[in-house]
Amino acid sequence: MVGRRNFSQEDKRVAIELYRAKVPLNQIRAQTQMSEATLRRVLAYSRSNPSLPIMKRKTGNGRKSLVGPETVHLVKKFLIREPTLTAKNLKERIPGLQHLGIRAIQKICLKKCNLPSRKMAAKPLLTEKMKQKRVAFAHQYGHWTVEDWKKVMFSDESHFELQFARNFRCRRAVGSDRLDPRYTRKTVKHPLKIMAWGSFSWRGRGGLEFLAKGEMMNGPRYLMILENKLEFFLRQHCCSHFLQDEAPCHRSKVVTKWFADHPEIQLIDWPGNSPDLNPIENVWAWMKQQLQNCKATSLPELQRKITELWTLRMDNIDYLKSLIESMPRRLQAVIEKEGNSTKY
Repeated sequence: MVGRRNFSQEDKRVAIELYRAKVPLNQIRAQTQMSEATLRRVLAYSRSNPSLPIMKRKTGNGRKSLVGPETVHLVKKFLIREPTLTAKNLKERIPGLQHLGIRAIQKICLKKCNLPSRKMAAKPLLTEKMKQKRVAFAHQYGHWTVEDWKKVMFSDESHFELQFARNFRCRRAVGSDRLDPRYTRKTVKHPLKIMAWGSFSWRGRGGLEFLAKGEMMNGPRYLMILENKLEFFLRQHCCSHFLQDEAPCHRSKVVTKWFADHPEIQLIDWPGNSPDLNPIENVWAWMKQQLQNCKATSLPELQRKITELWTLRMDNIDYLKSLIESMPRRLQAVIEKEGNSTKY
């Protein structure tokens, strides 16, 4: 059955011309997607009004709106001021919505206010002091070109969780048992996690180090990574600068002393709480997205999968170069946003 919809004057003109060309009605319906009743109504109007063969829609036709423009304006005003308000919240606050159901209010938000519900982007909480530091960082390194960023080794740590349930929605018949094991999402109180440290530069991927189960990334453990991984890859990649975040282990006394003993390694003055200014975060995000389809059931299996993804992504030199080439744009975006989070 053809669904109900509004047809343009052009649609109606085509139907009339096809009819005059002796095209069968069923073929006209198939071509114009008109129902039989609509097609016959258009043709009848053209026969009775030869001077005005195309039927126009009467002004005011259709169901009367359940709310007035004042109420719609008020809804939009509320949503612009507080974007997280739900249809239930709006109904409680706006008297003109008291007679409507939740679905009707949701439709008003979508159709009349042009404000569809969207998933909110997850970004770090930034204080005014943090924003000022981010802007200062952007100005400090804003004159750097891509050639300068080619000499930087980017690094970071990330947690990977062993997930047993990745789907949050399912198709369930009306009246069925919502607690049936097929329809429940299995959770654990303390999911198993594994931490990985990684690095890369313009020349390619650097080291990838995993912490053992239950091991914490403290100063001495991080020092081992610097000695066993960082020095080698800095020389191999011809990098003179090193970028790390402000994690406590990075600022420990033993680590601070190590960098003081290695003046040839210049640390980037990191503003903190700025994942959008460290392109390795994009690599972690891609890997975690890929792991949603992973069927790993143990930490060793998860570690193997992480290593495979790391190698796969980091072997794409063009991708790594595109990340580093984005650094000037990232800094400019921070300045334009006055220190707030950027799209990166």
